[in-house]
Amino acid sequence: MGDTTDDTDDHTFEMLDSVPDIRVKVVGVGGAGNNTVTRLSREGALPCVETIALNTDKQHLLASQADQRMVIGEKLTGGLGAGGDPARGLSSAKEHRSGIKDMVRNAELVFVTAGLGGGTGSGAAPYVAQCARDAGALVIAAVTLPFHMEGPRRRTIARESIAELERAAHTVVTIDNNTLLERAPNEPIGRAFSMVDDVLFSMLRGVSGILTTPALVNIDLADVKQVMREGGHAVVGLGRAKDGKKGREAVRMALDQTLSDGDYRSATGALLHITGGPSLKLEEALDACDTVHTLISPSINSIWGACIDERFEDYLQVMTIVTGLPSPMVEHEATDDDGLVHTGI
Repeated sequence: MGDTTDDTDDHTFEMLDSVPDIRVKVVGVGGAGNNTVTRLSREGALPCVETIALNTDKQHLLASQADQRMVIGEKLTGGLGAGGDPARGLSSAKEHRSGIKDMVRNAELVFVTAGLGGGTGSGAAPYVAQCARDAGALVIAAVTLPFHMEGPRRRTIARESIAELERAAHTVVTIDNNTLLERAPNEPIGRAFSMVDDVLFSMLRGVSGILTTPALVNIDLADVKQVMREGGHAVVGLGRAKDGKKGREAVRMALDQTLSDGDYRSATGALLHITGGPSLKLEEALDACDTVHTLISPSINSIWGACIDERFEDYLQVMTIVTGLPSPMVEHEATDDDGLVHTGI
């Protein structure tokens, strides 16, 4: 954990000059995963962070931006995609096992991001995660879940993929599109989906950045491993506040607006990434940390880091990752008026 200092009476921070070299790789698998790494690449590269895009759809892959790109399963699919079949997605990844293993080698932390319910992301992402874990990396999967309206087949595929990811990755962070629909029903569709993208992007860039670039308070890899090594299922939230108790309000918003069902009583760990303007105070950051313990559990294992971004001016933003939650693959059955049993993720 980085050093802080009392700077006369206003309790401001002291910027760290350097951090240890940590190699982070972000692997986007399938269309949604490719879109995420494309945004990460366009927003500006972080030191020691490498982006990788894998897809069975050659056309989509060529439109993506990443440090490395690979068409997988071209012999099997002809570069036309997996056709919504996760078995073809898995076979496509296995067809290029040596290339995938080379790509994820020599990294301390690997993020695997994908949209679940289709063929490539659902089938190949668990295999990529296992390759990264076998190579010795801490592996965090960050995935989106399909809308209920997309039908039971895609929900079943997503559930099965989550089960595989929970065996392959150390922690699986899920973002549920259904929660997005509930919380932003009247938003234009472009803005609604950008909310999902914002949360994913903030998590990937936030955790990667605070490990690899100088900040006010750095989280080191050992800290992250404490929370994520056996993190199981996790959710991510993003909150921002301008007035009053900014740290407290930003954490409340992050937990309230997590794009997943948020029962945090069983949570075992929490990671906070705090971003503020030049006037960010130590008191505000500590207030954010205290609020996590108050709202979740006094005994939760929490770690935090903080950085300055002049674009935030008077705002304070908190990104939270809460771990150790029940798996979203557990089916909650409900009977509708038609007498049929329906299950959701």
